Amino acid sequence: MRSATVGVLLAILTSVYAWSPLDPEPLAFHALALAAIGAVYAGFGLVDGRTGVAALEVVVATAFVIVALVGLWLAPMLVGFGLVLHGVWDLVHGPHRVTTRIPGWYPAFCAAYDFVFAGVFFVYGAARAG
Repeated sequence: MRSATVGVLLAILTSVYAWSPLDPEPLAFHALALAAIGAVYAGFGLVDGRTGVAALEVVVATAFVIVALVGLWLAPMLVGFGLVLHGVWDLVHGPHRVTTRIPGWYPAFCAAYDFVFAGVFFVYGAARAG
């Protein structure tokens, strides 16, 4: 539970920065964040050492990078949906699902971060677009 709380707090802090005057391009910031958090699991997959797990994590991470780029270039709300999908990807890591060896606290932390960060993105992104 503590890891999810930390994820929520970090997402709030990151969102405050992303939508502040300090960041002139919040869409680019969110797209970069999506690409980076996707890459973390690729790292976990490579460290895991099992070829199938590494391949799966690299392919999924690549998909998140593609979603981030398409969102940045063509459809901004896709970045928010990508963040939500990454939160779901966090939650499917477990003993009877995706078995990448990761710290036990990480899926709850990252899912909480992703869902809150996506929610703030949708609220402020929609307000800015409309």
